[in-house]
Amino acid sequence: MPGRFWPHYSYYNLNTKQIETLQAFFDCNLQLKLCAQQLNIHRHTLSYRLNKIRELTGYDPQYFDDAVVLKMACSLR
Repeated sequence: MPGRFWPHYSYYNLNTKQIETLQAFFDCNLQLKLCAQQLNIHRHTLSYRLNKIRELTGYDPQYFDDAVVLKMACSLR
């Protein structure tokens, strides 16, 4: 899977809403409930968005190791 080797490339496949969701998720220390409250969305909606990010990038933001890679990609952007 290309995302496993080039996270920054896969990261650019995300739209603005997905990037904002990812940033908020990191700001909330990977806590679903807190992040959903901050974004003013239902936590199931947040889970759906995070799953879509996983599908597009090959990295699951809910797993720490993958979240670190995605956070680095966010920082490099």
